[in-house]
Amino acid sequence: MQQTFRKSTIKDVAKMASVSTSTISAFVSGRESVCSAETAERIRQAVVELRYTPNSLTQGLRKARTRTVGVAFDQPSRTDPGVQNSFIERAWHGILAEADDQRHAVLYYPHFIRSEELFHQYLDGRADGLIFNLGVEDTIASYIASAGIPAVLLGRSPENAGGCAVVYADERETLDLALTHLWTRGHRHIGFLAGPDVAWRCEDGYEEKSSCVAQRRRAAFREWMAARGHYSDGLIQEGRTWTGQFGVVASAFDAWRGLAEPFPSAILCANDHLAMALRQVANVRGLKVPEDLSIVGIDNIRPVAELRPWLTSVEIDAEALGRQAVKSLLRIVEGAKPDECHAMMSVSRLIVRDSTGEFQGDCI
Repeated sequence: MQQTFRKSTIKDVAKMASVSTSTISAFVSGRESVCSAETAERIRQAVVELRYTPNSLTQGLRKARTRTVGVAFDQPSRTDPGVQNSFIERAWHGILAEADDQRHAVLYYPHFIRSEELFHQYLDGRADGLIFNLGVEDTIASYIASAGIPAVLLGRSPENAGGCAVVYADERETLDLALTHLWTRGHRHIGFLAGPDVAWRCEDGYEEKSSCVAQRRRAAFREWMAARGHYSDGLIQEGRTWTGQFGVVASAFDAWRGLAEPFPSAILCANDHLAMALRQVANVRGLKVPEDLSIVGIDNIRPVAELRPWLTSVEIDAEALGRQAVKSLLRIVEGAKPDECHAMMSVSRLIVRDSTGEFQGDCI
C-alpha cells in the first residue's frame, strides 16, 4: 500500500472548525473580521492541527503522486567557491542522478524557507517526500515526521532520526582507514582534532550547533585507540567548528603543547577544513608537515589536492549517500516504515598524499 502524502484541504479545516469553506477562505486570506473572535480561534486551531497551507496549485484532495522529490539544503552554487567538490555538491550529484534514474523530478526548497521558519511550506503537497541534510533542526524533522510526509535525513544516525529515515556513512570505517594508515607508518601518539560535537558560541557571536557526525567520529577515534592501548584524553582537542577557524585551531595546537605527554607525531582532523587550518598553524608554530607532523583530513574536498603539501584525506562518497537517500525516500513513499529504511553505508576510501610520512623515532 502506497504511503502518499495527503495535503489537508480547505474542506477539512471547515469541517473541524464547524464553519463554511467560504469563511475559511476569507479568514486565511487575511479578512479575519468575517467571523467572531471565538470562531477565529477555532479556525486557527484547526489550521495548526491539520497543518493546512493554502496553495492555488494543490487545493483539494490529491489523487496521485507528484513523482517529485523535495530537497531542503544548500545547492552547490551557494556553497563557498573554495569548497568545490564538497560533500553537499557530491550529495546533490547523487540525488539528481538517482532521481533521474527513478524518473522523478527534484524540487529545491530555497534558503529563505529553511532560514525563516517557514517550514510549514514543506507540507504544501508539491513533493512526495523530502530529503534534508545533517543541519536540519530536530524540531523541523519531528514536525515533518508527525505530519506523515516521507522524509530522509542525510548524515544523521538512527538515534537522532526524529521519526524520519536516515542515511549516513560508517564513521568507524572512516576513522579506521585514516588511523590504520598512520599506524602502519609507525605513529602511535596520534591526536584527534574534533569537530563540533557540542554546541559552541564564538566570541564574535558565531554559533555552531552540535553535530552527530562529529560525535560519531570522536567516539570512533576513542574506541580505535583504546583497543590498541594508546588512548588518553589529552589526545583529543576541540576544533569546535567545521570551518577551521585559525584562532580555535591554534588554541587546540597550543593545548597539545602544554600537556606533560609528548606532542602528537600525527593528527587526524574531523574534516578537511580543520586539517587545512592545522597545517597553517603548524607552519606558523615552526613545525614542518610531514617531517615534524603528519596530518590527515576527512572529506577530500578539492582544495586539499591543490595546496602544498597536498593533504591526505578520507573521501566520503557523498554521491552514493545522495543516491541512497532517494532510494530510501521512495521506499517510504511506497509504504515502508521510516525505521525500515535507515541505511549505514560503507563508502569511504583513503587518498594518500604528501601530508603524511613515516614516524621518525621508535614505535612504542
